[in-house]
Amino acid sequence: MKIKFEKIISWLIVFMITVFPMIFSLRLPERFSLPKIIVMYMVICIMLVLNLVYNKPIIAIDRVKENKLVYSLLLIYIGMTVISTIFALDVNLALTGGFEGAVVIFFYCILFLYTFQWYEYSDKHFNLFIITSTIICLYGILQKFSLDFLPIYALRSEEQLMYSTIGNPNSLGAFISLSFFIVVYNAIKGHKALLYILSAIQFFALLGTQSMASWLGSFIGYFVLLFLVLKNRNKFLLRNFIKISIVLIVTTIIYDLIFKSVLCELGIFATDVKSVMDADNFSAGRYRKLAWKISIALIADSPIIGYGPECMNLAIKTYINYEKYPKHNFIDIINRAHNEYIHTMVSSGIVAGIVHFELILQTIYKGLFRERLNHITALTCSITAYFVQSNFSASVIGVVPICWIFMAIVLKEKYNDD
Repeated sequence: MKIKFEKIISWLIVFMITVFPMIFSLRLPERFSLPKIIVMYMVICIMLVLNLVYNKPIIAIDRVKENKLVYSLLLIYIGMTVISTIFALDVNLALTGGFEGAVVIFFYCILFLYTFQWYEYSDKHFNLFIITSTIICLYGILQKFSLDFLPIYALRSEEQLMYSTIGNPNSLGAFISLSFFIVVYNAIKGHKALLYILSAIQFFALLGTQSMASWLGSFIGYFVLLFLVLKNRNKFLLRNFIKISIVLIVTTIIYDLIFKSVLCELGIFATDVKSVMDADNFSAGRYRKLAWKISIALIADSPIIGYGPECMNLAIKTYINYEKYPKHNFIDIINRAHNEYIHTMVSSGIVAGIVHFELILQTIYKGLFRERLNHITALTCSITAYFVQSNFSASVIGVVPICWIFMAIVLKEKYNDD
């Protein structure tokens, strides 16, 4: 008997949110992103082959008719990526170069499309995600205590620096901002001691990343969760929300007693905010201000089609007048805008950036105004947290596909409710 097409696709999607972020290789030149790209290629190929075997269309026409806005935004985004790649400064680089060339961006879109059309939600799927994401957090915590069972990653050799299987502390923080609310919501809903412990573990790992962007995003995501709980007027959930909040406060105190860094990081953040206001301080926000200023200059020169995916550094070297900016050596290595939506504008033009921004806003809006609290509530908080931190960080291959999948699940469930 043939296994149902939707069931196979669903488990492939589950693989992408559970096993995929854990993948690494000690044999490849790059330990974390490169092996994940290879595995994602394989998953996408399997999905396309399944379409042929089951005689299924890649685009479900009935869904297009019922949800024109989502498909229109996705089509425009893909279209602008194609155009920017054709006219890129370096077509080969834009297509497959770096870690997020046009091919990888198309794969994000395919994952979104297949999730939106064929994924069938199950609590078991997200229970698995809670387990695997907690394992990733535990590995990061071990690194924080300088206990790593793998050879130290040359690019991340600083003492007590967490990167787990994601490869970068900020990127690990972005990943946890997506996983944390899945655990917290289930703890509030289920009121089980184990889930409270797992929430504390993930929050401890989030603190350990020392990623202010992820801290800020998770803080706002937590207030979104509070808003949804209050809106639902469920006393049981509100009591459990207060309990989990106490657990997280205690976790923060324990973390600060061990590492004495929470208040220090908050002080650095306050200093960064003040320095951003200084027009002549290009190092503000740990050089994010410089990256944003250069990005805006590049967008102004090519607002329609950008310079092509992965071509930002080449565009800087080609078009930017170095004499206008201090820290020339730093400009030489900038290849990200440290804002996902501005970076999309640099790569594929203003329209693509606005569409990217609008797609995630549509997801948050539809999640916020659902009447019932369920798994969509947790996903909405996760996406909100990710959205906030993505305005200050660069995207990474181990995290972005999960966000695209989560967005599709929220939009899909809203579609089903309608």
